[in-house]
Amino acid sequence: CLPSAHSLQLPYSASAVIALAGSGACVLFSHAWLPPPAFAAQSQGRKSPAHGLRGSARASVPGGTRVDELETVQDVQKFVEAFGQDLDEVVAVACVARLAKFHPPQRSGRPKTSDTEKRLLEPLLRSIQQCLKLDGGIRLRTRSLCDLLIAGVYLESAHPELPNLLRDCAETLAGRLGTSAASLQDVVAGAWCMAKLSIDQPAVLASFVAAAASALIGGIAQRGQKKSARPRPVDLSKLAWSFASLQAAEPALWEKLWAESIARIREFSGQGLANLIWAVARVRVATPNAQIVAAQIATKADGFGTQELSNSAWALAKLE
Repeated sequence: CLPSAHSLQLPYSASAVIALAGSGACVLFSHAWLPPPAFAAQSQGRKSPAHGLRGSARASVPGGTRVDELETVQDVQKFVEAFGQDLDEVVAVACVARLAKFHPPQRSGRPKTSDTEKRLLEPLLRSIQQCLKLDGGIRLRTRSLCDLLIAGVYLESAHPELPNLLRDCAETLAGRLGTSAASLQDVVAGAWCMAKLSIDQPAVLASFVAAAASALIGGIAQRGQKKSARPRPVDLSKLAWSFASLQAAEPALWEKLWAESIARIREFSGQGLANLIWAVARVRVATPNAQIVAAQIATKADGFGTQELSNSAWALAKLE
């Protein structure tokens, strides 16, 4: 159903993707020359909690019920009511994160929330906001801040106060970057959430860029490790997608990010490759050895979805 790549005079790298994409090539070709819409970087080849929420809420009410055991919005409502005036910001974050788990990820559009959820969020957000305003959120762990930001991606329109709270949360998290309280996963999660939520805070973004650059030269540890470790491919992919989406094109950051990605390119998943190549094409940074990425994309193109095919073809054409 396709004319040959030679007859269309396509760049070699884009032609390789089309040639190996199998039945998906027709779809890829029809979108190959259009700038792709932004898409979320997903976890590569690993099992993780829904939405990437990494904290496991251990708060419980009399009787032993924990937040992470609640299965419906009504369960969360009863849980909050059981705490009454004793509800604190730690439990509030856990409950907001739990509510987010009831919302399946969406490719587009706003998440739908029930009236019960909207009423339930009122005391939860108030408790968290008071904590952030009164003492800078010192009682909230860094992981809790990340979980709140990730939950906000899926609940952003659920309450009018939530966007402001998420901006405050991002600012608080940025203030902890570069300290022992923050890990590489916190940098990745925070940058990804800023991109997904379109948070426009230049000073906060600058802090994430600096922390990411430090991580790429071994200056920040993985969560749960005392010593620094090399970023995983999934971290590199998410950082690339996030900073490209936020239009952070600092050459020093991208030089390190690209070099580390090239060194580990065979470990990337198909979607990770698509995210990476789309990101560098969008920010238009120097990409030596880009043909290595093109070759890896060609070997994995059979497993690409429509979005990955489209984004990869567009990016490879831009970089040619």
